[in-house]
Amino acid sequence: MPRLIIPGIPLAFKTKRIRDEFLDAPLDPRLRAILLEQGWHIAHEYGYLYELTDLIRTRSEQRALYPNDPDKRSVHEFRRGADGVIRGFEKSDYRLIEAWTNKYFPYQKAKYRTCKYHDIGHGAHLHNQVTSISAMQDFFSDQS
Repeated sequence: MPRLIIPGIPLAFKTKRIRDEFLDAPLDPRLRAILLEQGWHIAHEYGYLYELTDLIRTRSEQRALYPNDPDKRSVHEFRRGADGVIRGFEKSDYRLIEAWTNKYFPYQKAKYRTCKYHDIGHGAHLHNQVTSISAMQDFFSDQS
């Protein structure tokens, strides 16, 4: 299947649905900004295109991915998660993008990361996430 590319945006989209979710759906704007920054970084520093493979997930789609854990929830269901791949990248290159992202876009909860490179049985990819707005407000109120 050919990747969908939009001139001026440093990202590719696996499907029309993912492209439409990125452009038009109420995706968390912090996540959209991180993905764009990652795309620019990957294109500028490495000469590759970052392809988004999963954004918003319905509850039934989440259950289908994890049939043995039907109560498992995902940031994808709350419009705060994204998965992507960089075709031709080595694992060590992915680790560099993971480290770069977490350096410049730290997650607001200590035990989590904004970006992680992993394979949960559906293929190795970068998973990006942002915390809920309420958790972010709690984080900043604790800092004052």
